[in-house]
Amino acid sequence: EALTVFSSNYYQNILNKEFDKATDWRKKAILENNLLPVEKRFPLKEFIYQHNDDEAVIGYQKGAMLFVSLFEQFGEEKFFEAIRDFYKTNQGKVANWADVKIVFEKHNPNPEQFSMEETFDFWLNSTQLIELAFEDVSYSDGRISGILKKDDPINLLVPIQINFENDKLEKEIIMDENQVKFMFKVEKTPISIEIDPNAFLMKKISQQSIDSCRSDGRTHKTE
Repeated sequence: EALTVFSSNYYQNILNKEFDKATDWRKKAILENNLLPVEKRFPLKEFIYQHNDDEAVIGYQKGAMLFVSLFEQFGEEKFFEAIRDFYKTNQGKVANWADVKIVFEKHNPNPEQFSMEETFDFWLNSTQLIELAFEDVSYSDGRISGILKKDDPINLLVPIQINFENDKLEKEIIMDENQVKFMFKVEKTPISIEIDPNAFLMKKISQQSIDSCRSDGRTHKTE
């Protein structure tokens, strides 16, 4: 069902080149998971079917975000290679998450950087949201540098955005440790730097961001 939600509710926006709608879907999925009370969170692997909206947040939105994460790590071609292999291998069978992991392990384009064992263990068994933060960010002599920190050992590809007065620069940081130093050359003086502004990662978001989303009319409902 998570794959169905990914295909029909998310990837359809990519096919239609409605990228703003795709971004809005990701932001809502992350927001709903942040709004879910800690006592109502449970591992994705335990989801069977929806009894209420809270369970749908885990089973549908978090489940679909797992496929968003794989889509970004693999790239479109390799991702759908794995999906076609999954359907071919499991046609007529009752498949489970272990079967999904097997095909993505088989087609993983970067096994040295992104372990599918680690990835699926985090998404299926953990109930926590990853916390990401900058530390000691500075700008000097055309370079912006600092430390990016996370609170979970899972390897991540973290999008960041460096903002200028009338422009922006998008970069990615591979986090294979809980603290990673970074340095980027820039041609202008930056005014701010953001972590994952377009919402590709299932992460903790600040109370200020949650309040901002609520003021935009987003509520705790599932689509």
